[in-house]
Amino acid sequence: MRGFSGKIWKDKSKEVTPPSELIKEFGPKVAQILANRGIKRGEQLTAPLPTYSQVPNLEEVCERIGRAILEKKRIVIFGDYDVDGILSTLILYETLKELGVKVKVVLPSRKTGYGINREMFLKFSKRYDLLITLDNGTSAYGDIDGKILETIVIDHHNPPQKLPNCLILNPKLSKTFEEFCTTTLSYLLSLCLRERFSLKEDRDHLALVGIATLGDAMDLTPINQRLIKEALKALKEPRRIPLKLLTEGREIDEKNINFYLVPLLNSPGRVSDPRIALKFLLQRDYEGAKKLLKKLMEINERRKRLTEFVERSAKRRIEGDERVLVLWDSRWQVGVLGIVAGKLSEELSKPVGIFNRGEELSVGSLRHTGNIYKSVERLSHLYERWGGHKSAVGITLKSEKLNEFKELLNSVYEEEVEEDFYDFELKPEEALKLYQKLKTNFYFGEGFKPPTFLSNYQRVEEVLLKGNYGFVRTKEATFFSTSKRLLKACATRTPIRLIYSVEFGRLNLRDFVP
Repeated sequence: MRGFSGKIWKDKSKEVTPPSELIKEFGPKVAQILANRGIKRGEQLTAPLPTYSQVPNLEEVCERIGRAILEKKRIVIFGDYDVDGILSTLILYETLKELGVKVKVVLPSRKTGYGINREMFLKFSKRYDLLITLDNGTSAYGDIDGKILETIVIDHHNPPQKLPNCLILNPKLSKTFEEFCTTTLSYLLSLCLRERFSLKEDRDHLALVGIATLGDAMDLTPINQRLIKEALKALKEPRRIPLKLLTEGREIDEKNINFYLVPLLNSPGRVSDPRIALKFLLQRDYEGAKKLLKKLMEINERRKRLTEFVERSAKRRIEGDERVLVLWDSRWQVGVLGIVAGKLSEELSKPVGIFNRGEELSVGSLRHTGNIYKSVERLSHLYERWGGHKSAVGITLKSEKLNEFKELLNSVYEEEVEEDFYDFELKPEEALKLYQKLKTNFYFGEGFKPPTFLSNYQRVEEVLLKGNYGFVRTKEATFFSTSKRLLKACATRTPIRLIYSVEFGRLNLRDFVP
């Protein structure tokens, strides 16, 4: 059936029959939800924690770093400014320090941009013997040259056709890769190094893996589900002071990680200096950690204010009804562009690109609930740098090309008819009860979508709009949405059948069928 959004919705329960084993273990409804997400056997849900031997190239990387340690090589780590880049850097840095290595850490800022460039690489080559990049480097063809400076790339981003000339640890280069964030790779590498040099495991490092896996929106495969479950256990009994302060008086669950810990640790990389988050997590002094946490909170509040400013400013510039909305301004903070683009895309139900316009170069983020990557890829000849995935793309291009980019993107953009599924028909009240059973055993997100249902016919009693979000109230339930277009349409069409998901105990409106 076609929803108001134009998306084709399929009843997955008509296509997938859950195995009797799952029905016996979980009951028919939960079994159907699991089967709809590709789970065929109960043992898939009890996947063991990954070992370093499962990741192609990891033992070779461990061997090479181990040799550099014994030869007392000068090592530099070049990380990234987001939570995955910071936490993966922290784990490897601490491991090398415990092994007595003099290691230097360099984190980029939003001003210097994502990833290593040729100028940085050549500077490193004059001062160090081994460069390790974390959460970047896979696409640094032409910037990295292993013949000039031995380099190890540890990353999880999509590999382009041309790869840098060096040793690369990236699961996506394997035909049977597992979807791991870089922090997981750094953790497994740490385990390998610790075993090699007879060091005990640091359980706090496992806690960091859970934060990064959720924060970097990794596919929640059974093995990542298991990692998160074990990470949350470790996070409930942290040893280091910063983690104790972060979790003090808070329930340790995926909601608090997604909406408190991750934004807090990401905020310096967005609007300030990512080294502040790293310094906080490395702090061993209680008073020092408290001061840095206060600073993190202040930076996060600033991030919120800057996001609100860019969003308000962008909305005032919207004119006409372009298929792809592209806006720019020299005052807009680079670190919040992706947040604003995502919010506007969801609200307007169309692709949105938000750019900071510089004198020579402009940096921007594009977001879409559907596929924007294909269209953006067709215009790659316009860019200085770019990268991303299906629904999120980052671009750097010359400012003089912004108008050309906007016009061409609107001409080449092909709106695909999206297909999605709901699990089965279910009344909202029953869905909330079912969610309480599900949330104790499973985590929902990328690659393991939240339980989604089709309601019975509902008569809309009220639509409330509040800033960037709103609610649809029916006799049976209240549904939340950030799409004003969807909310306004609900007010004029009743009765309707709602397509909704359940996340963190809340009914989220996804679409409706007249």
